[in-house]
Amino acid sequence: SLRLQLLMSALQSNPDWAGVLSTVELFGWQRPGMERYIQWQNSLLTPEEHERSRFVELPGLHQTGLYRGSALKDIGGYRDLPDWPVDMDFWGRFFEEGLKVAKISDARAAYRWRQHPSQSTRTHGRCSLENLRMCKAHFLAGRECGPVRNRDVQVWSVGSTLTAWVEEMRKHCKSVKAVEYKPGRPMPVEEKQLLCAPSRPARLFAFGSDKVRQRVLQCIVSFDPQHDWFVA
Repeated sequence: SLRLQLLMSALQSNPDWAGVLSTVELFGWQRPGMERYIQWQNSLLTPEEHERSRFVELPGLHQTGLYRGSALKDIGGYRDLPDWPVDMDFWGRFFEEGLKVAKISDARAAYRWRQHPSQSTRTHGRCSLENLRMCKAHFLAGRECGPVRNRDVQVWSVGSTLTAWVEEMRKHCKSVKAVEYKPGRPMPVEEKQLLCAPSRPARLFAFGSDKVRQRVLQCIVSFDPQHDWFVA
């Protein structure tokens, strides 16, 4: 099909990619929340954007992609686990191996994803916010190559989101500090302390809205991709 031809061409033209994805078109029982999610997901095109977004949500639908067989063998293929979704586990191990994936925006290659009330994305227990958070924390700090493993961690957010992320990260990290922060409000004292700290902590900014995450980038001038991550 033309769709596969476009994916294959992109993969052959980029030998450093382990896989290539397409954008997604929704049809059927559509809802604003899912539409916002897919709009965000479709905006991620480069390998760097996919890799940096993996702790926010799935940076791409695994079923839209074409992958090199060697890459799938390297990560051990798919695992059907009771605790969290197969696709999030797949991407966690994929990026853990340092593999690269990108997305092509050609509308002719778009994957059409039918929506309905009973689909597992909406109904399966493994897809709950609690289980998704558990999976993300596991790949952030629960494995040897997690980017915040064995580091002091600060979680910046508000309300129940802040509480939940702090509790989850404390299962993996010895030092986890809650920082109450909402973009637009006065900067917390932790931002000033960062300038004179002997060692820099890893910071997790827990915000589900892409608009809010963009505001964080505008407000936090010290944001450093080497130490700071968005989660949701």
